[in-house]
Amino acid sequence: MTTDLTSYGAQLKAIRRRGLDRPHDLSVIHQPVLVANGESDRMVPTQNSVDLARRVPNGELVLYPDAGHGGIFQFHGQFVETALEFLERQKACGAVVVWVEDGASGSWRPLGERLEAPVH
Repeated sequence: MTTDLTSYGAQLKAIRRRGLDRPHDLSVIHQPVLVANGESDRMVPTQNSVDLARRVPNGELVLYPDAGHGGIFQFHGQFVETALEFLERQKACGAVVVWVEDGASGSWRPLGERLEAPVH
């Protein structure tokens, strides 16, 4: 248990120190970015997510109500739907090709590509 508390304390100190750093210039990021967070996150303050989405030219922010640091897990169904919609919009614009792993074969394919029946 001591190790868990020691690690947790070290992580909080690192986050606090990092929060004192001068913000990086995110205007150089031209790719669309989806920023997701819980509105009650104690580890990464929600304001940091708001600021991140604002500072990235193509940032899109999603905040989950009554959710903490694990907001994307607390609202996993909504997050997956939002993330897939975001990725499909980017794909439709030609901005990104998202690759997904086919669980059955372990191979990778572009999202939205139909799988062919395996030839034996």
